[in-house]
Amino acid sequence: MREQDDPDAGMKHFTRALTIDSEHVGALNNRGLVLMSRGQLDAAREHFARALEISPGYQDTRLNLERVNRLEDTSQQIAGKSRSEHGDK
Repeated sequence: MREQDDPDAGMKHFTRALTIDSEHVGALNNRGLVLMSRGQLDAAREHFARALEISPGYQDTRLNLERVNRLEDTSQQIAGKSRSEHGDK
């Protein structure tokens, strides 16, 4: 079974890889993807940013960081719209 089919198993593999090599950009990126899929956007962003510190040219991670930032922006816009519709400030 592939990690994308079982995110929990994938997370265990990526965590193990990072205990062996804390600068494994693939594991950082993939943990970020799992965290993003769970809605843990801040943690995902931290993983993507760390991977880019290590390997600034890693395009997949750069794209994933952009995705998580867009998701965060969208979430904030929805929350703001919901508050204004309910008269909250």
